[in-house]
Amino acid sequence: MAKVRCIAVFHPGTTQSPQGGKGAQTGVGLAEIYDVDRANANSRLANVSTRGITRGGEDVLIAGFIVTGNTRKKVVVRGIAPSLKDVTGTIKQPVISMYDEQGSMLERNAGWKSSGGAAQVANYGLAPSDDREDAIYASLRPGGYTVVCREVSGATGVALVEVYALER
Repeated sequence: MAKVRCIAVFHPGTTQSPQGGKGAQTGVGLAEIYDVDRANANSRLANVSTRGITRGGEDVLIAGFIVTGNTRKKVVVRGIAPSLKDVTGTIKQPVISMYDEQGSMLERNAGWKSSGGAAQVANYGLAPSDDREDAIYASLRPGGYTVVCREVSGATGVALVEVYALER
């Protein structure tokens, strides 16, 4: 396994950081993003997403994030696939599960309208465009969280996991 470290400064707006193996090799990749601008109190990482392949079983799409500070923070986590335009091989119906740092499942969602937080997701303008896609609204304590995305049937395909911070 090769390790590559890249340190970069990103300016406000949308930034992409594609990952890929040398010679189009496939495997597991890890990207970590830290908001370290302590000089600017208004700086914050508002959203992060990752797109990848989920194959079912243990070979799933995983995203992790950390809630900092000492108060609860509101987030929306989404699992997107059918509405990804110009992406071939997407899964038909994603299901996302969110876990805390002890490994306890906090919520599972297959179809965002079935979520207990569907009204909040819609109110924040983050409702997925396809009803088969997922969205979880949560108020989380500081700590580490993991989101697992897979196809509800276990089929292989492409999906996207997004995490939105709704407040500072």
